[in-house]
Amino acid sequence: METIRKLQQAKLSTDIIDTTVQQLQKIYSATMVFYECQESKLLPPKIYLLNQSQSSFYEFSSDNEKAIATWAFKNGQEAGLTTNTLPQAKCLYLPIFGNSPSSVVAVIGLAINSKRSLEIFDRNLIISILDECGQALSRMRILNEKRKSEIKSHQEKLRANLLRGISHDLRTPLTNISGSADILKREENKLSDVEKYTLYESIFNDSSWLISLVENLLAMTRLESSLQLRHSPELVDDIIQESLQHLSPGFEDHKITVNLSDPLLMVMADAHLIIQVIINIVNNAIQHTPKKTKISIRIFQKNTNQVQFEISNNGPKLTNGDLAHLFGLFYTGKQKQPLRAQRGLGIGLSLCKSIIEAYDGNIWAENLNNGVCFYFTLPIWSKKK
Repeated sequence: METIRKLQQAKLSTDIIDTTVQQLQKIYSATMVFYECQESKLLPPKIYLLNQSQSSFYEFSSDNEKAIATWAFKNGQEAGLTTNTLPQAKCLYLPIFGNSPSSVVAVIGLAINSKRSLEIFDRNLIISILDECGQALSRMRILNEKRKSEIKSHQEKLRANLLRGISHDLRTPLTNISGSADILKREENKLSDVEKYTLYESIFNDSSWLISLVENLLAMTRLESSLQLRHSPELVDDIIQESLQHLSPGFEDHKITVNLSDPLLMVMADAHLIIQVIINIVNNAIQHTPKKTKISIRIFQKNTNQVQFEISNNGPKLTNGDLAHLFGLFYTGKQKQPLRAQRGLGIGLSLCKSIIEAYDGNIWAENLNNGVCFYFTLPIWSKKK
């Protein structure tokens, strides 16, 4: 009953395997070798040494032992030590069946002591535990496949929505750029300096918006395709300074200040992704607040493990609805916005949330007495780590 309870509570296949071997070693004290199956192949073995030297590890994981384990897997039969099939092995290899007698989900090897044979009672108990192990691994596999299917379906839906949104949102700036450039090309000698400047400014603003969109899409791709997120020590001061060099047009109409508690403060993250977070939040403030609004960036060590970033402005407050859905994908807000803020896919703040949470940080926003503040945390880097 204890074994069944522990296997049912396991959250990962490694937990199931560890629990199974621990219970088996209580019955028969011996080194054990566990091969999990994936895509009709055995994965590299996990070896649980018992009273053997580390050199024994290589003996139990030799090509010969792997070949015998593979035979047991493919044929669904016992092999190795004490059997008539390849008895020269160091272990007795037992197939572990899943939901049906024909589905082998793993193989376990028991280094049986020649001086202590496997008693009938012990053998039956071991087989019983292996049956429970096989059922647990099968359930875990089904759950994992279901999760993968749900994630894939969700991602496909997001991609379809994103593609529709991009197709719609790109049309306006590209049309404006094309139209303004065409007018300048055909009517250059007939236009006044003021008219030319207006067209140049329109081209510049639309192309800047497109660059911002592309940067966000590249960051999303970088985040989704990273099997292993980059965790390297990055100087916060460098991140802030680089961020301020890539703000959207209109930043010069705001007063932006930076308060960094320690110029040597460092975080563990990917600098490019964190730069994109800061750009998105500051640009959001630029787009949604009147000219001359103050934007303040404050960074300090929150505790021994985290650095906190605060980006505040003294512009209009957010509605409760905006605060509740601010970081949702494709959410662009319900309150009345300045004209320059009305364009947008609503992926910037959602991307910020994905990036920060990927580094086990938190991100949120709150209304102040006068304005709004965005907060997020990142893991700190120190020489002690």
